[in-house]
This record gives sequence, C-alpha cells and structure tokens, in this order.
Amino acid sequence: MLIACTAQAQQAPLDLPANYQFKTIEDYQVYRQDAYNAMQWMIEQPLSTSDKEWELASAFIMQYVQGSPDVSIMLKDIYLEGILKDKDPLISKNLIIPYISAMAMTQLKFPKADAIMVQNNGFQVMLRAYESIRKNHKNKFMEKIRRLNRKGDLYLWLKEHEQA
Repeated sequence: MLIACTAQAQQAPLDLPANYQFKTIEDYQVYRQDAYNAMQWMIEQPLSTSDKEWELASAFIMQYVQGSPDVSIMLKDIYLEGILKDKDPLISKNLIIPYISAMAMTQLKFPKADAIMVQNNGFQVMLRAYESIRKNHKNKFMEKIRRLNRKGDLYLWLKEHEQA
C-alpha cells in the first residue's frame, strides 16, 4: 500500500473542524476522518507551500498523531537526523509533516501494518516531495535515500534499521 502524493494535484481547500479538542479517546474517534483528510491534503500540497493553511493543518495533524490511540509512529534519529539538521526550512520543516502524515494514514487504514511498511510509505511520500524541490534544494541524506530507492534497496535498508 502506498499513499499517493501528487505534485500536480489541484489544491483542494483545507477543511478542518472548528473548535476541535483532543482531550479524550473519544475525541480522536470523532476527528479521525478529519485528521485523515487533513493528512491527505498535506501530502498533496506543493512542498513550497508554507502558509496559514499549511500551519493550521500541520498543527491539527501533529495534535492528532501525538494522542491518537490508533497511531504509533517511531521517529528514529537514523531516519530524520540528516533532515532535521538541514538549515533549509523546505527540507527541515516541510518534508517532515508529509512523511508523518503518510505513516499515520497507513496506520489508520491498515491497523496491522508492520513498522517497515509504515516507514516505507512515509519515505515514498517524502521522496516524491523531495523530488519536487531537488533541483534547488539538495540534501545529503535524501540523496542517499533516493539512491537506495532507485536501486530497490530502500525496503531492505528500512528492514535492517527497524530490526536494530
């Protein structure tokens, strides 16, 4: 299962619930579809988008992901260190939320998905987003991931690091 990320997708309007609150387990169930839709919206946005809607969606997604009993994402240093340390906000900030969104969507849609499948879907979305800015925004770690993916070795690399 791969969560689609289309760079040419028409920008659909962001539709977040008004006055949402995440205080109880039930709140996460109430807003589950809204969260899924916001994640889908996020991965369909051009990576250069960083406006008020993007910030609102990002905050909603992160609140949902951090407290939802249906989402459990392991953010390992080996996967993110080369991205988070990048001084370019298109890399250090804007790649992470689509990555997290794709992983969360995978877990919501496939509750029994293993960590390798979840990470792979996150990386595939992140790679597609990276390709859209790669010409002017190179990142050493993403270039490594890109090479692994092109050689067909990304899944094995993830499997090696998930078992470590």
